[in-house]
Amino acid sequence: MRKALSCDMQVDISLWRLGINDSYRRVGHLFGMPRSSVCLIAKLCQAIVSKLLPIYIRIAEGGALKEVVRQFQSKYTFPQCTDTIDGRHIPIVAPSEFPADYYNQKGWRTVILQALVDHEFIQSIHEPQRRLSRKGT
Repeated sequence: MRKALSCDMQVDISLWRLGINDSYRRVGHLFGMPRSSVCLIAKLCQAIVSKLLPIYIRIAEGGALKEVVRQFQSKYTFPQCTDTIDGRHIPIVAPSEFPADYYNQKGWRTVILQALVDHEFIQSIHEPQRRLSRKGT
């Protein structure tokens, strides 16, 4: 029977998987464990997304949603649109550890910044109403 993964190791693997989106095989190799163990972390990743997404991403609802859809249609002729997402490559000096992970398709070393905005280019990402603590979450 295999030894259970510590909570810290599960969080480390989950954050790596969510942040980098590597394959289970590569994550397993990086953390020194079989791919099947990394697959078990998928439930923790799902829990992280389901708990944090509603705190950090605000999507319009009800009447506000109808107004955003109407504004996208009238300003930009995009029907049934509520938000737009785009990304930019930000040039960096790559860290010495895994520098190849920072190459983009044009051969630059970058990190990607993504933003979700409404029709007025206001970000849908917002500050949470409560602070998360390591003990409580």
